[in-house]
Amino acid sequence: MIKRLFFIVLAGLSLALQANASEVNINGVAPDYAGKKVTFYYHPDPVLYQDVPLASTTIKEDGSFSLSFSLSRTKQVYCNLDKYQGVLVAEPGQEYQVILPKYVPLTDSQKKSPYFKPIPYWLGLKNRPKTDINFRIREFVEELTHEINQNVNDIYHDGSQRVAGEIITKLEKAFPDTKSSYFNVTKEYYYAGLEYDASQRNPDAVAMKYFATRPVELGNAKYQELFRTMFTNFLKKKAQSVDFEKVTPLVDSGNWKGLLDFFTGKGYHTSFAELAILKGLNDGFYSSFFEKEGVLRTLKHAETEATNAEYRNLAKDITKHLTETMTGSEAPSFSLKNNTGKETALSSFHGRYVYLNFFSTDNNESLQDLKLLKNVQQRFHQVLTVVSVSMGDNFDTAKQLWEKNGYTWPLLDASGNQKLADAYRVKDFPTYYLIGPDEKLLLSPAPAVSRGFQAAFVRVFRSTENQRKRAASSPSNK
Repeated sequence: MIKRLFFIVLAGLSLALQANASEVNINGVAPDYAGKKVTFYYHPDPVLYQDVPLASTTIKEDGSFSLSFSLSRTKQVYCNLDKYQGVLVAEPGQEYQVILPKYVPLTDSQKKSPYFKPIPYWLGLKNRPKTDINFRIREFVEELTHEINQNVNDIYHDGSQRVAGEIITKLEKAFPDTKSSYFNVTKEYYYAGLEYDASQRNPDAVAMKYFATRPVELGNAKYQELFRTMFTNFLKKKAQSVDFEKVTPLVDSGNWKGLLDFFTGKGYHTSFAELAILKGLNDGFYSSFFEKEGVLRTLKHAETEATNAEYRNLAKDITKHLTETMTGSEAPSFSLKNNTGKETALSSFHGRYVYLNFFSTDNNESLQDLKLLKNVQQRFHQVLTVVSVSMGDNFDTAKQLWEKNGYTWPLLDASGNQKLADAYRVKDFPTYYLIGPDEKLLLSPAPAVSRGFQAAFVRVFRSTENQRKRAASSPSNK
């Protein structure tokens, strides 16, 4: 009876949410965009941060356009306009006559460049009251930016919490709480960002104050932005602390409930703990810090044990996302310049095993591993090539390392190459992959050189070579 009542209540809640959804209408006239397709989208969560389309339209020859989509709550939505990324806070049931920026086409180099990102641009609005949330947020951000610029040294150099507090007090007088919960939450997490900037020596205090002890504000754009800034590699960073040493065995054993109980026992709000754990699992899968199988088992439990449907679905999406580069699939191809300026493609190493190392010169663990990679290259040079891909901003620094330390294996330049980082799911440094002679992933990710790669490679090499010999001697191949 109780179970039946639960499902009746759940069904009623779902219907209520659908009933509260209202149409948002967006229209305008932009002749210089004639014939171009415009899609509005949003980001449902700060973990995968994927673009979820809401509605699309093709702008007519006279420049007019109109589209609509359904929203049950206020969301920040976006549209890509070549050089610009249009930004709009949309409220359910509202109509927006928007003004697009002057069209600026991408150059050929921008189209090809993995570094290019469109410039955020608040869409202009016609016939909206001055109290519209878009105007209020823009005014607030402009005033906050002005105050920060006036106190840059105190905030970023001296880390003055007093100055940060004075700015917050001043802004609260100018922008008191309104009936818009979205605006109030947005302000709160801009304040959190200010305190975080002034607390770089002790960011944990800000994390506990604004995130760990509060319910999640999943649908707020500023919350998502700051969460992604502060909680990247959450589980790995925690696991390196003595107070959180239980994290690694819990992840490696696939114990979702144990992880959740551990963090709630530390004072974390349940909804936040779950979101942070999911973010940590997504990032940790590629770090070689946790057992890959353990991460996937933990996510599998989260698909049924997480406390709400959004998180259960997110766990499924993360699993799907992670397994796209599973062992056995084709390694993402690339062509990068080496330290002599020559273009070098992954296919250049066809027929050899490749130990692919993504590193950054400003990461201490990366620098320590480079010294160990020298031994790997020397020991296995007959069958394996170490390939180091520099992801840092200054390739000259990486080249100097090679010259100074006598490193002889290939060094490739992927400075700021987000496209390649995404293809190989590089979330942390160093990150490793083992690629077979047929350019398929054999260990994805592979153990770090400091965490048992040599033994792992010997096992994989023997297994792979035995399979190749058996296939070659098979009657079907004679």
